[in-house]
Parts: sequence; structure tokens; C-alpha cells
Amino acid sequence: MTAKEMTMQTITAHSDDLPTHDDVRAILDDWEYDSDEIATDAYGTVREQKKETLPWLSDLVGAEKDLEWLLQPSCSIDALMPCPVVEQPGCATLHHSPLITTLLSIYTVLVGWFEDRALKHHFRPSAYAECFLWAFKDCDYLHEIMTEGLQPLTMTELPFLLRDLKQRLATFHQATQSSACRERRRYLARKRDHNRRAANQLMEGLFERNAKLLVIRVDLGYTEYAAPYMDASMARQHRQRLCKAFQQHPLFTRLLGYIWKLEYGEYKGFHYHLLLFFNGAEVRQDIRYAQRIGEYWNITVTKGDGVYFNCNYLAEERYHDNAMGLVTYHDAKKRKGLTHIVNYLTKIDEYATLTVRGDNLGHSQSPKPHRGLDAKRLGRPRRHASPA
Repeated sequence: MTAKEMTMQTITAHSDDLPTHDDVRAILDDWEYDSDEIATDAYGTVREQKKETLPWLSDLVGAEKDLEWLLQPSCSIDALMPCPVVEQPGCATLHHSPLITTLLSIYTVLVGWFEDRALKHHFRPSAYAECFLWAFKDCDYLHEIMTEGLQPLTMTELPFLLRDLKQRLATFHQATQSSACRERRRYLARKRDHNRRAANQLMEGLFERNAKLLVIRVDLGYTEYAAPYMDASMARQHRQRLCKAFQQHPLFTRLLGYIWKLEYGEYKGFHYHLLLFFNGAEVRQDIRYAQRIGEYWNITVTKGDGVYFNCNYLAEERYHDNAMGLVTYHDAKKRKGLTHIVNYLTKIDEYATLTVRGDNLGHSQSPKPHRGLDAKRLGRPRRHASPA
């Protein structure tokens, strides 16, 4: 097997593996929330931004994992064993039941984020989450536990509660088997797979033509004063203005490709994650380049309303799977990190879909593959196999 074949076998194995729920939560912990704390504005001032009060996206990932568990045949209301309350004869609780604990956890997350907060205006819950809300949103028992804590039930109340929970759980199961739920899950999976393949093909095509890429990531958003007034349409206009500059501004002369993702935070508002791929043989100083790109966003694109976070700064210290800076064709570790980023960007909509017109993820066109043995290849000859 040639060095190239060994490298591509390693990279393809990573790109074909869909991240689990636990993988996504780990990526969120490693990758997402650092940029909520500080950002640089148009005046070069490093500002502390209001941090999201709860890692809501991580909560939704955990809830989705619990929803899948809830669909298992073993999750039955009939198996619940009420616990007598010694201090109150004739009363019992269900607090020792994993099923009740899971129902309460899901209810608290979904009702808290999609019913009681501003996020409901910008996101649609996952297909399973919608089914759960349909069945349990008006459940008085779970609402009382969430707001007032666990209360003992009389032996007269208990049968009615168990019957109600059993009916609601059956309604949830039936809803998940409906054609509407199944079609939405298939649609999101097709969209995820299409975007993931396209983004990975872009990166593989760039590495096919270039022995080195300089990878830059900047998070682009708005000041705390401007963010409340920036809707999706304005954010789209700013992104289009920036992408137009990719073709015209000298700063982007050596730019080979890019991937962007639009997201929304309760306090940050609309913001972009931007991955840029420059010719690594001709461009150096990734931290300085990221700074200049952020300044261009702040001053030229948003006319002073923007902020940016330079993800390349101290990237080795910040990220477990760092994929920024200079990445060579055979650097399996950093290329694995890039596929992790792509997998996150393309899967995250399955947990909560941003309800905006148009796409919320985009990328440049993939370069055409080389044809023939005499096709010109850029960069130095590849003589070494990639690390395992």
C-alpha cells in the first residue's frame, strides 16, 4: 500500500464515522463554549461577553440520548415500584425510578428551552423531542416536580397518575412511529450526510492538490449592543459581503476554500463559525491572519457592530483535538480534528434546527480531482506514510 493510500484510509475511517451523542457533547465542551467569554471588537478591545447561562445545546444532546432510551421496550410504567413514605402512612413516591428520573430530566430540558425561553422563536426541536412535547408538555405531575420538588402521593392518587403516565408514554411511542416523525428524521439524516460528504470532499480535494494547508478558524458575531437587533437576514447579508471579499480582497489572495456555519445563542444572538483553508506553502502566521480577518469583519463588513474570537490563538492549549494552524497532508491527528469539526457542524441540526430562511451551513466548491498520471501536483513529493 502506498503512503497516499495509507493516509486516505486513515482519514476516510474518521470521516465515515458518525459521532455519537457522547462524542458531540465532548466536542461541545472542547470547542463551542470558549468563545462565549471573550471577543475582540472593532476598536481592538477585548470584551467579556455574557456567557450563556446553561450549555443548552449540550442539554439537548443529553435529552436526545434519553429519548432514544425511552423508546426501549424495558421502559414500562407497569414496572414502576412506588416507595412508601415512612413519615406519611398511606403515601408513596416514585423518586427511585430511573424511568421517572429520565422523564423529568427530558421534560425539564425541553420545556425549559423550547417553551419558557426565547430560543423557541429560533429553533425547532428534534423529531423525537417534538413527539415528547406533544405527549408530556401539559403533564401536571412532571411540572409540579420541576417547580416544587417531589411530593408524596396518596394511594388513591397513585393509580390515576400511573394510568396517566402510561397513556402519555404510549402517545409518545405512537408519535415516533408516525410518518411525519420518520420522514423528518430521514430528511435531517439526508441533509447531514450530504453536507458531511461535501465538506469532507472539499478538504480531501484541497489536500489532494496541496501538501500543506493553513487552517484558520474565527468565530464572528456581534457586540452585546448590536446582537439583539441583528436578525438572520442581516447576518446573511454580512456573511455574503464577507464571502464576496474572498474573491476580491488582497487578504484572501491565497485562500483555497472555506466552510461556514450560522448558529444562534440566547445572549450572543446570530453568529458564524468560519473555517478557512489557505495555501500553507505560501501563508504563515495563522494567528495574525485570523486577527486580520476578524478585524475585517468588525470594521469593514459590520461597520463597527462586529466582534470576533481568534480560535487559532493558543489553540494547542485550548482544544483537545486541535485542527488549526499548519496542517500537512500526512498529519493524521490534525486531519482527524478537522473531520471532528465537520461532523459536529453537520450533525448539530438534528438536535435543534435553526428556523431561518436559506441554508445555515455552506462551503466553497470542491476542487476538481486530478486526472491522469501526468496531472500536476502541488507541494513537495509525498515520501512518508501518515502516522497511525
